[in-house]
Amino acid sequence: MGVGWHPGGIGVYLWMNYHVTGDALAFTKLMNENFDRALAPPWVGVKALWDNLQDQSARDFVTVGLAEIAFTLCSVSRSRSGAGAPCGLRIRSG
Repeated sequence: MGVGWHPGGIGVYLWMNYHVTGDALAFTKLMNENFDRALAPPWVGVKALWDNLQDQSARDFVTVGLAEIAFTLCSVSRSRSGAGAPCGLRIRSG
């Protein structure tokens, strides 16, 4: 049941964008204009991050770059496994 909600949520979001702005993908233009961001596959973003970090200090490289790459890889592994928290981290309740 949970898997069916994701496409529905995306559809509602795109429908709302269409009725408010007249363009379902208006958010991509706003992201590009205001934040210099564009939609791309994950591997393109990771490669761009890696290339940008080559000129950064060692502290920025570790705190920003490696953390972002690790979170990206964990989220991909979590979405493919379909269960559990990212990278095997499990939180117990009770």
